[in-house]
Amino acid sequence: MCRKMFAIVGCLIIFILSSCGVQATTTSPTQQPVPTTAIVNNPLATTNPAPTELPVSETVVGNDATETIPTPPTQQTDIHGVIIDTDAIELDVVQSYVNNVEDLWTPTQDDVLQLEAGLATYLQQNAEPEHTRVWQELADYKRQYVGIIQDGQPSIYTNFFCEGNISETLTMLPLGGGDCYFQVIYNVDRDLFSYLNVHGES
Repeated sequence: MCRKMFAIVGCLIIFILSSCGVQATTTSPTQQPVPTTAIVNNPLATTNPAPTELPVSETVVGNDATETIPTPPTQQTDIHGVIIDTDAIELDVVQSYVNNVEDLWTPTQDDVLQLEAGLATYLQQNAEPEHTRVWQELADYKRQYVGIIQDGQPSIYTNFFCEGNISETLTMLPLGGGDCYFQVIYNVDRDLFSYLNVHGES
């Protein structure tokens, strides 16, 4: 009798325990399992930086999109030239070379360096094809810088020549001589070249 009672009680206990186990492991259909590792701990989860801007090309192109203009030669550090002081030149002399000159002034070294900084590019873009020498061999030319006033603005009239000595008075350049001789006018305030004259053959 006792054995039968123990058997019944044992079955009841097993039934109760098995029922509890099923309920403990059953989850609601709307619940989602929680991951054991947060994504911030994932070494591969890195923030991508914003894309950097591409560098702007410094290549200068001509009218044809496929044509690349060669880079002008580097300016020489030792310029063979002289700044002509207003005391060493007469206004009427300059007026015989250049139109519309109202007065004279003496450029500074900084003014001349500003002119020289853009000179090679200007010559390359504006000289005739037969006058490539004026920018390809620019370092070989001697210079005379004369400060002039045109339309109330300061400009620099510059003589370039490949033969002869540099003088502190304006040199009387020949009418011919080819591209051994040329002149430019540079507006200082506007940082702009406004004139180029390359001599013809005599």
